[in-house]
Amino acid sequence: MLNFVDLAACFGNTTMATLYGMDYEAIRQNWRDEKSCLTIDGERRFPARSTGIDISPSAMAYGEKVGLFHETVVVDLNVPTAEQKHAVDTALGEADIVISTAALVYLDPAAVRQVVESFARGEKEG
Repeated sequence: MLNFVDLAACFGNTTMATLYGMDYEAIRQNWRDEKSCLTIDGERRFPARSTGIDISPSAMAYGEKVGLFHETVVVDLNVPTAEQKHAVDTALGEADIVISTAALVYLDPAAVRQVVESFARGEKEG
């Protein structure tokens, strides 16, 4: 099973696209009303343990609740606490796949460097 990390995941649209193969229209349908968004209408394309990392506690709670993420880390990657940094380093170091779409622009260069270094330290093929 692959370890998949969605960095700056927000409410998990990138995970929906990547792990579930959902296109733009399918993701729109997922968000069409309050009831629809309580489940993910799809099957995972491949077995993966997914971790969401984001600054938003509500986004991470949603992702866990609906099963997008097995684990989450709530963190401001620009100013993580020691505990948050450890959690992020662990998740990235164990990852086979790290994906971040249109989000790195919100990070300071030092935070981007830390993320890349944490992933590179891992022993996975990546």
